[in-house]
Amino acid sequence: MTPISEHLTPLSVLPAPRSSDEALLAPHTPAPAPAATLPPAPYAPTLAERLSHVRWMAGGTGAGKSTVSAMLGEQYGIPVFHGDPHEPGWIARSGPQHPNLYALARLPPGSFWAGRTPKQAFHATPSVHGETLAHLVEDILARPVDGPLIVDYFGMLPEHLAPLLTDPAHAVFMLPTAEFRARVMQERHGATGCPDILAKRLVRDGMWDRRMRRQAARSGMRVFTTDGTVPLQDTADAIAAHFGFTA
Repeated sequence: MTPISEHLTPLSVLPAPRSSDEALLAPHTPAPAPAATLPPAPYAPTLAERLSHVRWMAGGTGAGKSTVSAMLGEQYGIPVFHGDPHEPGWIARSGPQHPNLYALARLPPGSFWAGRTPKQAFHATPSVHGETLAHLVEDILARPVDGPLIVDYFGMLPEHLAPLLTDPAHAVFMLPTAEFRARVMQERHGATGCPDILAKRLVRDGMWDRRMRRQAARSGMRVFTTDGTVPLQDTADAIAAHFGFTA
């Protein structure tokens, strides 16, 4: 008898050969399907991109920004959104997430200055904390975009505006000298019989101007100073050139 080599497998342990039909019917593991290719997600513009058509005009009380913005709108056929008339509506729709604006809704008319120092009034001003800007942006986004829009509003600090800009040149700030503001405010409010409130307001507004100037310098944003020696039309022309407006 020929011995079986230890390197050969005995026939008794090998699988029996299968017919071709059996091979076709035998269970098998299918190859994995190729991963599905998902379409790319649609691009969602940033808030700054959605507001890139806006040219922002902020500043200090009495500097002439509302007059200049109206002049620009008329000269170049650009709509102007004036923020001041909308403040009562912003107060009405504010909530606890806007604490200083929310507090104004619960104050008796004309009592904001009562018992407050100018510094306390400054820190209680909603715009110092960017609270009015949130409502302003909401109103702007509700408008159809038909081209450039000029937004004129006092309550916008550079540090709050910066995240809304695709270019720092899209915002300018008009600030009066202290002497010019005092003359303008005396003409506007001197006959009201509340010299104490007027004095407090001048100090408060001076604090606002100083903060705005510092922040604008850090952010590379343009400040135009009003002292009464330059006609407002000249200032309007300079701002139009800065914004790149063409007739």
